[in-house]
Amino acid sequence: MVNLLKSGLDEIGVAVNKGGAIADEQMESMNLTMSAFENIESRVTGISEKVTQLVKGMEASKELGARVLHNVESISAVVEETAAGSEEISASTTEQLSAFGNLSKKVTDLRKLTNELNDSVSIFKFDR
Repeated sequence: MVNLLKSGLDEIGVAVNKGGAIADEQMESMNLTMSAFENIESRVTGISEKVTQLVKGMEASKELGARVLHNVESISAVVEETAAGSEEISASTTEQLSAFGNLSKKVTDLRKLTNELNDSVSIFKFDR
């Protein structure tokens, strides 16, 4: 009976040792799992920060694009105004050239009339 009790205690001791070893393995596995989850969490946090930076960069880019578009529209308006002004100047210059041409013709006609008047008056010259 003592032998049977000793044999039962030996079996219990072996079972307890195996249970302890299994518990140690489970604890190590749990620690490895926790470490893996902490690593995953750290990487997710890093990715989240990068996505946040990317969103901020995209918002800044969108704002910059809107400002560029506004400036291009402003430049376009100035170009249109300048083109209209250039057309007005061109029309005015054409008008002035035409007026100078008419003035030149009138001066030529006036010179011709003056010469004719001189010729007509010269007939009435008196000697003194």
